[in-house]
Amino acid sequence: MFVALPPARVLDTRNATPVPAAGDLTLAMLGKGGVQVGSNGSIKFHNGSGGTTQVVADTAGYYLS
Repeated sequence: MFVALPPARVLDTRNATPVPAAGDLTLAMLGKGGVQVGSNGSIKFHNGSGGTTQVVADTAGYYLS
């Protein structure tokens, strides 16, 4: 079941440190943008390129398991 939420920006590295080349960024989602994914829900972003990259993440809802 999908639970819709008002859109919300939960991550924007353009004003912070970018994800390094071949690096990872883990974003804890619990409580961000209204998301309720359990006690340890997170998302991992991987940059597989040879240079740094910026990440922008928005939410619009979540799925119940």
